[in-house]
Amino acid sequence: MIHAVDSETPEMQAAHWVAVMSEPEVPPHVERQFELWITAAPEHAALYADCLAAYDAPTLNAAATGLHARRWRQWLPHSAGAAAVLVVGLIGWGVWSHRPQPAEPAHLVALTTGPGEHLSAPLPDGTRIELSGGTELKVRYGAKRRVVEMVRGEAYFDVARDEARPFVIAARRTEIEVLGTAFNTDLLPGGAEVSVYRGHVRVRDDGQAHDLRAGDRFTAGAPPPLSRFDPSIEPDWRSGWFEAEAVPLSRLVEEVNRFSKVPVRLRHATTGRLTVSGRFRVSDPDLVIKALENGYGLRVTHTDEGTILDR
Repeated sequence: MIHAVDSETPEMQAAHWVAVMSEPEVPPHVERQFELWITAAPEHAALYADCLAAYDAPTLNAAATGLHARRWRQWLPHSAGAAAVLVVGLIGWGVWSHRPQPAEPAHLVALTTGPGEHLSAPLPDGTRIELSGGTELKVRYGAKRRVVEMVRGEAYFDVARDEARPFVIAARRTEIEVLGTAFNTDLLPGGAEVSVYRGHVRVRDDGQAHDLRAGDRFTAGAPPPLSRFDPSIEPDWRSGWFEAEAVPLSRLVEEVNRFSKVPVRLRHATTGRLTVSGRFRVSDPDLVIKALENGYGLRVTHTDEGTILDR
């Protein structure tokens, strides 16, 4: 499925960032995502400044609890909280209904897939993104940058070269920047795993930068984070397989859930730390479940909430 996000106008994005950046504590990876947004288009900085001014205006404070606040709450992310609702309500009341609308970004689209779905999405500059199951991306093309926010899942990027507009992916705390190359990104709980198949990629994670070339793989949080692989072999998920070598069971379950219509869950977090090895056909979740039951002695329970694994 491809969803155009017409409702996320630059004004609403600016309002969102005012709310987020006004929180008492802002995680470093969120600060970096804010930096990516504000440099993605020339009008973003001005819109953000207007939002801040509106936030401080006394006449707008009085309108914060009115109809506009309730209307904007539908758009606001849950994490922003009540203070964020106030900010967005102020903006809705006093600024955006009376000002000219600036030009939209050159390209703005959300790409999502459900479990077991794959999507090949061409972009206007010739870049192509292939999404695995259970993946969500937000694509924003501006005058100076092409930015993709990776919300969840896994995707293969074949990026068209454009030296004037670097291609940047924000994947939680991990940032990937390229000019023209092909690579796979798998979003993990602690960051991202980046595997380069062609060209040159710069990965920034936890305050450090890593330059990767074909055959290099970076895994956030792994000791060590850098390893090698055979770039002549396509990403496992494109053929429905997952190659595991002493990886946590939780990682394998995450890969299975990208294909499974029925969620697979772990009863206890400690079960997820069990290490597994082998080549698993994750496109056939029942086969993987049976292999875990027989090979690793896991107990399998089928409930209304999904398939539960336990030791």
